[in-house]
Amino acid sequence: MSNDVLTAVSGGLDSTYALLKLREDGYNVHAVHFILNPYQKHDSATRRSLQIFCDKNFINLIVQDHRVQFQQTVIDAFVQNYSLGLTPNPCVECNRFIKWDLLHKEADQRGIEKIATGHYAKIIQKKNGRFTLLRQKNLWKDQTYMLWRLRQSDLERTIFPLAEIQKSDVQTLLAQSAPDFLQPKESQDICFIPDGDYVAFLKEKASLGENPGPIQNKEGLQIGTHSGFWKYTIGQRRGLGIAYRVPLYVIEIDPSRNAVIVGEQSDLETQSFRIKNINFLSISGLTSPGKFSIKTRYRQGDIIAEVIPLSSNEAEVHPQETILGVAPGQSLVAYDGDELAFGGIIDYPLNDTK
Repeated sequence: MSNDVLTAVSGGLDSTYALLKLREDGYNVHAVHFILNPYQKHDSATRRSLQIFCDKNFINLIVQDHRVQFQQTVIDAFVQNYSLGLTPNPCVECNRFIKWDLLHKEADQRGIEKIATGHYAKIIQKKNGRFTLLRQKNLWKDQTYMLWRLRQSDLERTIFPLAEIQKSDVQTLLAQSAPDFLQPKESQDICFIPDGDYVAFLKEKASLGENPGPIQNKEGLQIGTHSGFWKYTIGQRRGLGIAYRVPLYVIEIDPSRNAVIVGEQSDLETQSFRIKNINFLSISGLTSPGKFSIKTRYRQGDIIAEVIPLSSNEAEVHPQETILGVAPGQSLVAYDGDELAFGGIIDYPLNDTK
């Protein structure tokens, strides 16, 4: 069996140290750097530093430009989701439909069996033969939430060399192993919106125009005016421009009426909701209701919920406690202990009026 592995490397700390860890573990390492962000200026310093690092460590570095595919697959979908009043997770989509698809294709062309990335997660194979992700509670940067869309064929082939390493230790370990390596800034949550201002991005880069409409309370009374519903997300409090006796939050976005609905914080409480596009990992499916630990946001703590299957890829979720600000378009992940059982896209709250 070949010990060759093709590793996706961004030039950041995690993926760069992953190259060294894989070599330490006995693999013959090949590196591939994907240029994805069409709005980022040519990052010659990062790429030059990565090339020097690979040359010094006798690692073959492949550089490929996939900005068009990233635009069409990730950014265009991000814009479309906001135009529909949804709150998307572009990193989840990028992992499944860009990074892993590109890694598979490149590895196949080169006859390399294994692929790897610098994500913080652990892959295990269960007795039922299925592969799943095991979260690491003691790790500062467990990333299983962002990887729920990976298929069995992805997990079977993937190595996560940082699975047992603390995120806080990587910078020290890399500095010891490669003291001359130019360490870049920590990567942003959304790479194509480095300053985090998604409203400015949608307006300037995606050309979503001003489209005034009503801001209504939950009884349907107009109490303000917005300049574009896509500028708002569920749970948003600031920027409403409304003076009211109590703090108001966005509780619903209705593109069909070009309306933003606001209410008090208690109106954000969600007792149950639907999910769709379910991808199963540790289990092959849901045939009856079951209890799982769920998360509807990356940094959210565990919440116990009953999940009731509706079809092969849809379900109802009934948490044991209310959740504030469940946003359609976001990801839900469900754990059985520390094993990632499945994930899905939040559709809509069942206590909504839809």
